Amino acid sequence: MNISTVFFALLIMAVFSLSGGCAKPHVSPLISDFAENYYQRSYLCPDGTLFLVEADGNNARVLLGAREWSLQRTVSASGEKYQGERNLYWNRGDVALFEVDHKLYLNCSGEMLSQPRQQARQRGTLIRAVGQEPGWVVEITAAGTLILTDYGQNRHELSAPTVLQGTRGESVRYLIADHPQRIELTVTKTTCQDTMSGEAYPARAELIIGDQSLTGCADVSADTFN
Repeated sequence: MNISTVFFALLIMAVFSLSGGCAKPHVSPLISDFAENYYQRSYLCPDGTLFLVEADGNNARVLLGAREWSLQRTVSASGEKYQGERNLYWNRGDVALFEVDHKLYLNCSGEMLSQPRQQARQRGTLIRAVGQEPGWVVEITAAGTLILTDYGQNRHELSAPTVLQGTRGESVRYLIADHPQRIELTVTKTTCQDTMSGEAYPARAELIIGDQSLTGCADVSADTFN
């Protein structure tokens, strides 16, 4: 049994306990899986203690059994450092330290559990475009289009887009219907770097909603520009 299997078994038990015996989905009020920097990691410490961390670059949620702590990111010389009143999560790559309830846990080994880009590929997403300030996401599948704007506060589930025009091997422009405002997404084949995470993408994206123009980056399927 690997660490992920063990962790998810413990997480289910923790949620069941917190809900008074009625298991409910684990939903964080602080962390949005819309955020491009969102991740989940499990950490196994040398003494056998197992932590779960959700983080999005600004806030982190640390779970240990039925207990949890909400932390905010602070300045650090290296890695990611999140602190609360008396609690700490500080990772440097795949190794982290925790301080909770006045107890220090060192050299905890981490394993990535999920990331939005990986999840989108697993769902069969054809195009996933993201942008920042304000944060937005567009996911296009064969069945339809999902648009999240204003850091996930506005959500629109629309039909699959129509290809308006494209330059073979270079760019494609889509019209997304079923919305009061005109929505277009253009993806262009060129290296693009996310302004917040620094991650590299294979395409640049421009989202137009009415008279608003938003720019970002995109993951695309292999035949997008064919």
